[in-house]
Amino acid sequence: MSSYSFPDSIEGLTKPVTDYIKGLAVHEPVIGKNLISAAMLQADLDLATKLNAENVILRAERTDVLYPAQRKADAEGRQYIGRSKKVLEIHLGADWSEQWGEAGFRDQTIQTPVSLVGRETVLKKLAAYFSTHKDQANPAVEVTPARALKLHGALSKAIAAVKANALQQKAAKSASVKAITTLRKRLRASIAELDLLLERDSEVWNALGLTPPAEKSRRRRAKQEAAKAAAAAPTPETTPARPTAPATTDGAVTLAG
Repeated sequence: MSSYSFPDSIEGLTKPVTDYIKGLAVHEPVIGKNLISAAMLQADLDLATKLNAENVILRAERTDVLYPAQRKADAEGRQYIGRSKKVLEIHLGADWSEQWGEAGFRDQTIQTPVSLVGRETVLKKLAAYFSTHKDQANPAVEVTPARALKLHGALSKAIAAVKANALQQKAAKSASVKAITTLRKRLRASIAELDLLLERDSEVWNALGLTPPAEKSRRRRAKQEAAKAAAAAPTPETTPARPTAPATTDGAVTLAG
């Protein structure tokens, strides 16, 4: 069977496959015996295009919408945690204690957690802590249990949205890859089928957007013959350079006698 190469991506595949489908649809009445129809290939192309678009939309949503929302919620949460620490230092001191641990600061440090999930946990703990220790809250700078709870909810929602999108996008990408693979396999199978039904120099190949197998073979032979000819050609000899006569001290050239 003659081999043909096609792009891997649906963006690269769309035009050559569309051209192939159009040509096949026109010539199917003449071919008559092909089992893989233009309609089957069109259905494969439509599905692959649809699933790829869904994958692209989900990826763009995470990059353009969900990540910015998560960063905004996290920034507001960080600001609240920073204010809370300043307020709590008045009551608990600057050194870690069990009360600091109760407020959500673990590992015997009052540093703001470096992880996103760690900051989410501190916000939840602070909401509970200020609910229990209302005298240590400071409504004047919005350090309240209600504020902590609101910020924790916003950050938790943003984190969950990113995670859900990631799972959806992973599934969409898998489905898209599977559909593109199916399309490519069906296309190759169709070409293999036509290789048995059409003459190798049939004009139908051109209508499909493909070089006729006979022409591909001719080009391949011509290329091989050109390579053989190049390998058999004699290597041109290099003419040795004439020696340069040494110059005398006064600049005159000394000639051999």
